[in-house]
Amino acid sequence: MGPEMESHIMTESTMIWVPAQFIHAPFRVLEVTRPFISSSASTLPKLTETGLKKLVREEMRDKMVFIDADGKQTDF
Repeated sequence: MGPEMESHIMTESTMIWVPAQFIHAPFRVLEVTRPFISSSASTLPKLTETGLKKLVREEMRDKMVFIDADGKQTDF
């Protein structure tokens, strides 16, 4: 998280609040020992995201999904 891409490992139920314009993700599931749900919520009427590939090591980029959305999409 953040411009330093500091790692955080969650080992139990966790809720995270990410403020607007804060760099977050990617996330990776390293081990699963029980079912889990991941969800997100936003107060914006449209999705706005910027994928920052340059912050991810090059050898990891092809294993991740990057989303670029400017909030002007008309197809859902």
